Amino acid sequence: MYITSFKEDNKKDTTHFRNEVLKAGDTVYYGNGFMIFNKILLNPTEQKQKFADDETAMFLDIQVISKEGNRYAVMPGIAVKNQSLRIIPDTVVAQNLIVQFNKVVDQKLGKLEIGVKESKSLTTLLTLKVLEFPMIKFLWLGVVVMFIGFIMSVRQRIRNLKD
Repeated sequence: MYITSFKEDNKKDTTHFRNEVLKAGDTVYYGNGFMIFNKILLNPTEQKQKFADDETAMFLDIQVISKEGNRYAVMPGIAVKNQSLRIIPDTVVAQNLIVQFNKVVDQKLGKLEIGVKESKSLTTLLTLKVLEFPMIKFLWLGVVVMFIGFIMSVRQRIRNLKD
């Protein structure tokens, strides 16, 4: 099986993030489903490659559920170092969805702000999938034999008509 893809990157993305304020357990709707904000994770080990050792990171555990019922895990976050903030967005390419953690709105109430962006520029690609069948050579051999037999029968019929 062979899979190849081609993506055209000459289009400018003009969509903007839509900001939503939420707390743990809240639901946010988007064009093709909804998201459930589960919990906040501080310096999670599974996201260690996204932030440096000297940074303090905070990630959001969000579950995206599409209209078709597909579930995706999204973990946008922020990394803080010396009073500078770095946003770490996360994407769900199958849903054309980008989610980013913007800021903490109210620490006492646990309210946070996330940005949700639905961009059509994520999946403008062409995918070609070719399947290779193991016994296809025998099929083609059969086609060639049938064609040769057809030509031989036409030739024999023409000879019989001349006689």
